[in-house]
Amino acid sequence: MTADTLVRTRLLAIPGVTAMVADRVYVLILPQNCPMPAIRVQQIDRDGPMHLRGPVGWITARVQVDYYANRNTGGDGYWTAQQLAAAAQGDCASGQPSGLVGWRGALGTPPIRVDLIKLISEIPEYQAAELDELRIMQDYLVHWREGA
Repeated sequence: MTADTLVRTRLLAIPGVTAMVADRVYVLILPQNCPMPAIRVQQIDRDGPMHLRGPVGWITARVQVDYYANRNTGGDGYWTAQQLAAAAQGDCASGQPSGLVGWRGALGTPPIRVDLIKLISEIPEYQAAELDELRIMQDYLVHWREGA
């Protein structure tokens, strides 16, 4: 399993996210004429440390998550994108992370043990022209155990 599919699986398990996008969480390619709001996930970088006997087994990857909204669907598209990004990021102040940030657990079949998801940056962007899209980009570090 790759980091982008791990993050997609986790996003689809967050009720606040699925309430806004249903299953419109895509890896790498956002479909043409996709209903908004939607999410696109892509792995940017991956590091698998080695020692003299081979791979350590722990992987750290940088994953970009893009939250899209469109002003043409009505309402304030920027507010919608912000709400979606906030739902995905979640709150970990209680010690029980509700979103991506701080989440630990097992995902997929066979289960992959995710040790940490950490937000490292957030950037808003507006695409003018016919799309009239608003996008919030968040970068996360995902740390997981390969083959566990």
